[in-house]
Amino acid sequence: MKMGNKRKAIASMVLGIISVAFTMFGYAPLVLGILAVVFGGWSMKVDKDGKGMAITGLITGIVGILSGLISATIEKKIKRSPSSQSLCCALRLDPRVPIIEGSCCCNRMMLGLL
Repeated sequence: MKMGNKRKAIASMVLGIISVAFTMFGYAPLVLGILAVVFGGWSMKVDKDGKGMAITGLITGIVGILSGLISATIEKKIKRSPSSQSLCCALRLDPRVPIIEGSCCCNRMMLGLL
């Protein structure tokens, strides 16, 4: 039994689980999911040790990729929506702060600038 192949299966499983857990963190689930699928496929092709972990990594990696794509698409649509810009700017706490065209006030509000 080669431990190196089992390490690939473990890495695939861990990366897949993390990719699902980090669904709402930008493009991280896409990268982690792709790595999970690559390591899982590589582990299954090279050796049969850790096959269950490799399959888990493949499945969670694919779920992480899909959820990351959906999350990134929704995030882009929300950021480009003019209604979200006006809603953010309507929630301003300090009316003296000027509205900068093309920037969302929510970002500045989260940073404590408003």
